[in-house]
Amino acid sequence: MKLELNIHKYDTTTKITVPESVDVSERFEFTISLTNNTDNDNVIPNKPLDVSVNNESVTVVHDESHQVYVGYYTPKDNTPIVITAKFNGDTVYNPSNDTNSELDSSKINLIPTLVDITVPESATALKPI
Repeated sequence: MKLELNIHKYDTTTKITVPESVDVSERFEFTISLTNNTDNDNVIPNKPLDVSVNNESVTVVHDESHQVYVGYYTPKDNTPIVITAKFNGDTVYNPSNDTNSELDSSKINLIPTLVDITVPESATALKPI
């Protein structure tokens, strides 16, 4: 006798939320939600996620209420920032990922620079030739 079982896994959605803009050299927070695709979109807590920023692995942790995963990143310059999150699935849930979270350079603010030049009183200005 052969017994066949069809096990249905729940589809999932992984969604990354980033700030509208960030500043170079200042750490910013981004969040990732992992939900099932049922009528109520329940949060799926305590599942491992593979997260990267510009192809570098980043560790994320749950917020206090276990509703979202929280990650941090500090941009070094104003090159575009691409954040990806992937849930590999398990025995209950199908995999999902979000790779469309990009902060382009127009949303990355450069550090304001102030240059203070002191000119001695004895300096003279020359006329251009």
